[in-house]
Amino acid sequence: GINAEYMGQWAPVIASICQAETDKEDFCKQLKGVVEGSFSQYARKYKRQLTVTESHLAAVTFRHPYHTIGKQIIQDTVKYMIKENTKKADNIRKVFEDRFVPWLRDCALENSNPMFEALGEQSKKKGKKGKHEL
Repeated sequence: GINAEYMGQWAPVIASICQAETDKEDFCKQLKGVVEGSFSQYARKYKRQLTVTESHLAAVTFRHPYHTIGKQIIQDTVKYMIKENTKKADNIRKVFEDRFVPWLRDCALENSNPMFEALGEQSKKKGKKGKHEL
């Protein structure tokens, strides 16, 4: 399923980002659980709404610029957890999903529109930046 594929790719990324920020193993474990739950929930939603295939959605999250942005969202969430000294799932989910949900939707939208590749190439030629590029 999509969650296994997504988490198979992202679990080591989440672990390395978290471990770079804190040695609190329980924080990292909680973060992984929140990411997994959020991804599972919203991937199903976008799969229905946008008819995205599971493997494509998982693959897009690892493409530029999505991968970089995804890592930044995770890193910012870890920093929030450390700053607030919280591992309360509800608090973490609120902070994480604020940026994660629109990010995942952008990933899903890229998959659902076959014209996206062509449009993406055109906008690169014109030098336009995507709304999430830093």
